[in-house]
Amino acid sequence: MAQDRCNGFNDSVSHMRPSSKPRKQRKRQIEAPLHQRKKMVRGHLAPKYLEAGKKRSLTIRKGDQVRIMRGEHKGEEGKVENVNLKNLTITIEGVTQAKADESQSARMIHASNIMIIKPDMSDRRRLMKFGRTIEEEPEEEIEDETEDKESEKEIEDEAEEEE
Repeated sequence: MAQDRCNGFNDSVSHMRPSSKPRKQRKRQIEAPLHQRKKMVRGHLAPKYLEAGKKRSLTIRKGDQVRIMRGEHKGEEGKVENVNLKNLTITIEGVTQAKADESQSARMIHASNIMIIKPDMSDRRRLMKFGRTIEEEPEEEIEDETEDKESEKEIEDEAEEEE
């Protein structure tokens, strides 16, 4: 590293601080690489998930159930169809806008205007980030059903033997 005249070493990273100037904030957002843009597309979690998990917000993914909190479509709910990292917007199924030729097209909504009602928890990594362990409830239910069927068969066999 090059020597700095006043502090010894020139540490360029320590000089980069978030700016309060809107022009610089917009420029940083527009020129951000994809791995940083993905972090910008985040949404607040519904209150029931705030109590259970460690996180306040999650990265929005395709398949999440969301509610629109601001704008023309306020209060509408739907599943995320697409996440556009270039424009930092998402499309929600069922939320459309009319075009000049009277056809309907998907409405792009900024990620800051939505709330995640039910996150898609099919990914193991996302579960771990969310702060939950993977629950194997469906397998236990299947085992319980087979045990019930076996006990029913035993009762029927006993009833047949008595007759």
